[in-house]
Amino acid sequence: MHQPTRAQGWIHQMTCVRELEWQAGTLYQRPLRELVALRGEAQGWCGQTLPLAPMELAFDIAPNSTLGLDFAGALQLTVNRDGLRLSRRGLQTAEMHHRYWRGERDACGSLSTAPAWRFSSTMARG
Repeated sequence: MHQPTRAQGWIHQMTCVRELEWQAGTLYQRPLRELVALRGEAQGWCGQTLPLAPMELAFDIAPNSTLGLDFAGALQLTVNRDGLRLSRRGLQTAEMHHRYWRGERDACGSLSTAPAWRFSSTMARG
């Protein structure tokens, strides 16, 4: 995996200073509270989008089904009963890197009583 900041001793957000707390036999970690004072104003980027008509993609997925979206082999999204998996090619090699989300269906926009995943994404001009 290409990680250019590794040479400087930094890699991802996990390298930020953290405080540890022991609660009921479990060790918890969180970013140091004093880091909040170092935050600046939020920065955004608004660039030129592709000249596409707005569209919405919505999928109802049965509980034991899998949905896979493949974007030219460079990015893949897989949704199944276990959660979401986002896979992308590394920056220096063709090796695939994976990120996972497992949690309540509500976080994906579906009702907690719904029998299936509801995955919805809206793509529109910026």
